Amino acid sequence: MTNQKTNWKFVAIVVVLVVIVGGGILWWVEKSEVPLAEFLEVKKPKKVVEEETICGVSDPLHCNDDKDCICEARGCFRGNKHYYEKCINKEKICLDYCGLPGSTTISKCVQNKCTFELKTW
Repeated sequence: MTNQKTNWKFVAIVVVLVVIVGGGILWWVEKSEVPLAEFLEVKKPKKVVEEETICGVSDPLHCNDDKDCICEARGCFRGNKHYYEKCINKEKICLDYCGLPGSTTISKCVQNKCTFELKTW
């Protein structure tokens, strides 16, 4: 049988290191934490950007009169002209989107909704 002795010097060094590291971690977490009042503060935008209000509408077919309604092959779009100007990617082209040869699309505003009818000549 061997004579086992507890190495108190080693245990003391480990305890001191644990206290130093644990204290350092607690200090760092407390120091880097954002104060609750600053975290909960909501900042209002200075002004609302027009594009956000137009593109954020739930209905791109909304209109006030017939002049608001358009059908465009560039962008493959039928609806409100202001929405088309601000929000539609016009790179894609749909050649027969607004009518075939010998026909045309008539747009009207009916009960504040753009409607489209294909008319033949």
